[in-house]
Amino acid sequence: MDEEFKTKLAAYERGELSDEEAEEVEKDLERLEAYQSYFDETMGEESKASVDTKHFVRRGKWKARFQNAATVIGILLAGGLVITVITMLFYGLGEESKMEAYPKAIKAAVATTKPNLEVGSSGANAAFLHMNFNGELVKRVGAEREQVGELNGDFLLNMPNIKLDYEESDFVPFWYPEQLEDGELKEDQWERRLEQLPEGTVSELYISFSDYFSTDALLSMLKDRDLMPAWFAVDTGPDLEEREITPKPPIGFPYISPGLFMETEVTKKSGGFFFGVESGGGSYSVESYGDGKKRNEDFLNMLHFMNKYDGITEDIASRTKEDLSGDIAYIEENGVRIYGMVVTGPTKALLELKDEEWVGSALVGEVRLWNWFD
Repeated sequence: MDEEFKTKLAAYERGELSDEEAEEVEKDLERLEAYQSYFDETMGEESKASVDTKHFVRRGKWKARFQNAATVIGILLAGGLVITVITMLFYGLGEESKMEAYPKAIKAAVATTKPNLEVGSSGANAAFLHMNFNGELVKRVGAEREQVGELNGDFLLNMPNIKLDYEESDFVPFWYPEQLEDGELKEDQWERRLEQLPEGTVSELYISFSDYFSTDALLSMLKDRDLMPAWFAVDTGPDLEEREITPKPPIGFPYISPGLFMETEVTKKSGGFFFGVESGGGSYSVESYGDGKKRNEDFLNMLHFMNKYDGITEDIASRTKEDLSGDIAYIEENGVRIYGMVVTGPTKALLELKDEEWVGSALVGEVRLWNWFD
């Protein structure tokens, strides 16, 4: 708007213009109003278009984000389902599933190679390619079975990682009859520990024999005594000269079978595809001081089962597959010959074994206050 038009507009408002000049100014004002209306309409549409564009862009971004999140979640769910199915098939299939077999192999290894030690209450579960097996390590001292440690096992498919957490004895538990011929160990061990313990206690005693005995013969010798056998050490044909330098870990079987070959219940855990095995231990029925054949067969069955799952039992048993195969072959050829045992009971009752000809040496393990049978 120039100065001349402004002057005319001011004169128009004061009524100082002629009719012809006033008509010209009105025409100019009408043109200005038309221009303004056009500009207002045009700018409004552009502003609305800008707002709509921003809205669509923002909505598109959120839609893309939701689609990406849904894709990721879908992949995770599908992958989880595939892994779960693989886990169930791997650990759950077979006439005897790995969910049952792996814990049994571990229990057999502990029961046959750890004197007076066994896996008590235990449980196993499998999920996402892993199987976990956990249990209590228990031993008998006197009339009571007590927890002395824990067992924790983790399997990534067939790759085991098993840990036994307990205080292991640092002495050689058993000596062979040939190693006791000079008789030096017998008096020394009895007098050093057992005779020093007071009445009102129960003890755990590791006894090495002066000769080999069959299972039935040994059980008959222990009958009617105020004590309880806990574990029997079995001859595996060692190199006696080598044993004096690096003692071979003993192998044997518990007096009370851990019931390893009884049926184990497989249960599906609540809350999805996870499943597991639960066991509270147990035992099968045998005569208290007999059934040697049945006990021997169960012992050999455990050894064969360990050999079948040697990748799991090797570290626990401190025996390679070759070593265990040799032990089994020797026992099957020569029979079960027992040369030592773990026995528990009142300390003074255990002292009565001192003068028995078949007792070669004794080492005292755990001692507890009186907890014997009435």
